[in-house]
Amino acid sequence: MKKKVLVITGATSGIGYQTALLFIRKGWAVYACGRNREKLEILGEKGAVVSAFDLADRPSARAFMENVLEREGAVDLLVNNAGYGLYGSVEDVSPEEARHQFEINLFAAAGMIQLCLPSMRRQRRGRIVNISSMAGVISFPMGSWYHASKFALEGFSDCLRQEIAPFGIRVILLEPGAVRTQWPDGALRGMEEKSGEGPYGEIARRIGFLFSEFYKNGTTSEKVAALIWKIAASRFPRRRYAVPAHSALFMAFRRLGGACFWDRSVALAMKFAGERKKKEKT
Repeated sequence: MKKKVLVITGATSGIGYQTALLFIRKGWAVYACGRNREKLEILGEKGAVVSAFDLADRPSARAFMENVLEREGAVDLLVNNAGYGLYGSVEDVSPEEARHQFEINLFAAAGMIQLCLPSMRRQRRGRIVNISSMAGVISFPMGSWYHASKFALEGFSDCLRQEIAPFGIRVILLEPGAVRTQWPDGALRGMEEKSGEGPYGEIARRIGFLFSEFYKNGTTSEKVAALIWKIAASRFPRRRYAVPAHSALFMAFRRLGGACFWDRSVALAMKFAGERKKKEKT
C-alpha cells in the first residue's frame, strides 16, 4: 500500500520537527525542509527525505517540490510551518526587514501551495495546514509586522479554502498561542536589539516581561504535532484549530469585545507589567 505523503516546512525545530517525527512514526512518507542542516540530518536518519534551504530562495523551493512530485506523484498534506517573529517598533524596523517578514510568513507559504495544488487537483483531494497564530486575530505593541503577516495569512487561507473546495481540497488554519519553543527567544532578542533603548525602550521591556510570563505556561510542540495528526486523520476537519485553550480565549475576547475593549485590556496588561517590574527592582 502506497504511503501518504507529508510535505512540511520549518522542520528543524519546535512544531515542525516534532510533527515530522510523529508522521514518520505513523508510517507516512515525510519530506521536510528547513535551514538547519544538522537537525534535518537527524530527521533523515529517522526516515524523512530532507532538504536544507531558505524558503525565500524560490528556485530551491521549486526544486524541492519537483523532487517530491517526481518520487511520489502527489502530496496528501502540506504543512506550512516555517515562520519567525519580527518584533520592534514600527519606527525601528526597516522596510527590508518588514518585506522579509512577509516573504517568509506569507509568500513562501503561498509559493509552496502553488507548487502543490496541481497534483492535489488531479487527485481531487489533499489538505493544506497553514500555521498561523492567535497573533493573526489579536494585537500587541511592538509586533506590527509579525501580526500583519499573520493577519494576511488568515485572509489568504480563508479565500483559498473557498477557491479550492470544489476540487476536494481542504484548507485548515492552526492558530497556536504560547508554545514552548525557541520562537519567543528570537523574537524578544530582535526586539531588544531594535527598540531596547530610546523612546520605545520601556514598552519593549514591558512586552518582554509579559512574553516571559506568558510562555512559562505554554504548551509543548509535541501536543501541537498531535493536533496536526488529528487534523490529518479526521474525516471532517474544522476550518480553524486554536491551541492551547488560552489561544481560543484571547481570540474570543478580541472578536466579541471589539477593538476598544481589547485596547483597554492591553493597556492594563502593560500597566501591570510595569508595576511588577518596579516591585522586582525594589
